[in-house]
Amino acid sequence: MKRLLSTAIFCLLSFQSYSQSENLKKIILQLDTMPDGPVRGHFKNNVMAFSGEVVSGKMSGQWLFWNKQGMIKSNSLYKNGKKEGTEYLYDEEGRILSESNFSFGLLDGTYVEYYEFLRPALVGFYKQGEKDSIWTEYFPNGNISYIQNFKSNLKHGIQTHYYLSQEISRSESYTYGIKSNQWTYYHSNGTISKVINYEKGLLEGTYEEYYRNGTESAKGTYEFGLKKGVWLNFYENNQLYSMGAYLYNEKSGIWKYFTEKGAIDYEGLYEHDLKSGQWIYYYINGSLESIGSYLNDDKDGLWGFFYPNDQIKQEQTWRQGKLLEVSDYYSIKGELLFKGNLKNGNGTYFEYYPEGEIKLKASLQNGLFGELYTGYHINNTLAFEGKMVQGLRQGLWSFYHYNGKISTKGSYLNSEKVGLWKEYSKHGRLLRSLDY
Repeated sequence: MKRLLSTAIFCLLSFQSYSQSENLKKIILQLDTMPDGPVRGHFKNNVMAFSGEVVSGKMSGQWLFWNKQGMIKSNSLYKNGKKEGTEYLYDEEGRILSESNFSFGLLDGTYVEYYEFLRPALVGFYKQGEKDSIWTEYFPNGNISYIQNFKSNLKHGIQTHYYLSQEISRSESYTYGIKSNQWTYYHSNGTISKVINYEKGLLEGTYEEYYRNGTESAKGTYEFGLKKGVWLNFYENNQLYSMGAYLYNEKSGIWKYFTEKGAIDYEGLYEHDLKSGQWIYYYINGSLESIGSYLNDDKDGLWGFFYPNDQIKQEQTWRQGKLLEVSDYYSIKGELLFKGNLKNGNGTYFEYYPEGEIKLKASLQNGLFGELYTGYHINNTLAFEGKMVQGLRQGLWSFYHYNGKISTKGSYLNSEKVGLWKEYSKHGRLLRSLDY
């Protein structure tokens, strides 16, 4: 008996940094060298670690495991070295986490996970080691979170998920683990959010999406999991937002975008999901705001910019996303304004408000904004200032109210906000600090 006990203790002391399952593996490796009878092990702090019985070199009967604080971790039954019967697992405070059943070492029968006070969290069923039949998960208040159906360890049939209010959040369908048939999503108020269809695991057929008020948000078609054909997107007021076609899941051909009041906003060509060729942008009154071309999503070639009264503002020459040259700059009244000294992508650059007040002062290097980048309010007070490097915001930037008081300040890294940003009222009072 002393030899048996010392062997078990040796296992635990040598492998106590492992998980319980790892310790169990180490113990099992030496069971066949032990005589029949009880076996126990302790941690180095002399707290009981496990207790069980060996019959014919195999675990048998009840086996208990504890943590280093002496709290029970598991209570299992064994027969011929395999789990047989009910097993309980516990949390670090000794409360039951789960109750499961085994047959010939495999999960078989009812399985239950618990919240505190033995309130069910998950209830399901195993058949010879595989999930089977109905599985139900619960919110802490006892309401159902989802009901799932399994067959041979695979989701099979209708799967229903719920909001805490018990309104259905979505209904899914599987065929032996593969997404199939219609899936329906719901808003928390019970209205339909989205309807999609699967065939052999791939999106197929009509796609429909809706706002909470029931109006349509988007509709289109999938084929073999890819967007295809004409897709329409809508504002919540049922006005059309965009229309265009997809080819192999990429925007292709002419796309049109509209304002919430139904006026054309902008339109142009897509090739392989990238803006290409001529694009036209409009003011709300329908007059031309700008026109030019894209190449692989970058401005390329001659661009013209206009005021709502059709007065030309400026022409710009771009090459693959880099601004090279600009024409004279005009106010809305046709007055000539200083354009800067940009040439071959290098030099100063200016923008103005319609009446001629300066709006932006910047410099470019090799066609990209670089160094100081300074903006102004229409009353000529500073609006913002910061540094650009190869067209990206870098370092400390400051933004100002009309009265000159600082509005917001913080740092950018490659045009992404980083670190601590602070926002102030127009009277200089700190409103909030945000960490990015």
